[in-house]
Amino acid sequence: MGRMGYTGRIGSGLAGWLLASCCLPMLLLAQEVSDDAVAQRIAALTTQIKDMQRANGSWTFGVNSVGMSALMVLALRQAGVPANDPVIQSAVGYLLQNSDARTYGEGLVPCALEAVDPAKYRDRHRQAVAYLERAQLDDGSWSYTKANGARPGDNSNTQFAALGLAAAERCGVLIPAAVRGRALRYWSGIQQGDGGWGYTGQGQ
Repeated sequence: MGRMGYTGRIGSGLAGWLLASCCLPMLLLAQEVSDDAVAQRIAALTTQIKDMQRANGSWTFGVNSVGMSALMVLALRQAGVPANDPVIQSAVGYLLQNSDARTYGEGLVPCALEAVDPAKYRDRHRQAVAYLERAQLDDGSWSYTKANGARPGDNSNTQFAALGLAAAERCGVLIPAAVRGRALRYWSGIQQGDGGWGYTGQGQ
């Protein structure tokens, strides 16, 4: 998918709607928009996302169906769709039964399941944590898949891995101390002089 990977292409298709929803507060700063107009737009996007769900409960985006489906669950929950909505429950069923064995997907699944019910789905949380533990590189970062072990990690994948581990931990799953320690050393070691981080190492 190139340097920016999954998140770099988030502007297309369903993910573009998710990004538009996230950016809506910033747009409000640039122009006056009524609360009613915002609510109507969120409702329209919610309908579009629901209508594009596949029969098996997923949404597709190349090889990232699990990651995309988790993103759509997060978007719908953020939009106020109840956790017991049939679309949400169908998507949860898909996430419980499937893994794309990719860092983005396994990082996002715990986030989505936490948004549905933080007290359930611990077996799937543990599955995601186990994958992320195996896929972590020696320097503490993550690449696209465990099979990409020879490829340097990047901060996009590493961010989603960290988000997933944090969500799983909030839901009661133990995160191995070694995984946490390697990740913390990685982030600390590549922080730039201005306090920020690049896409991979320092200055990149």
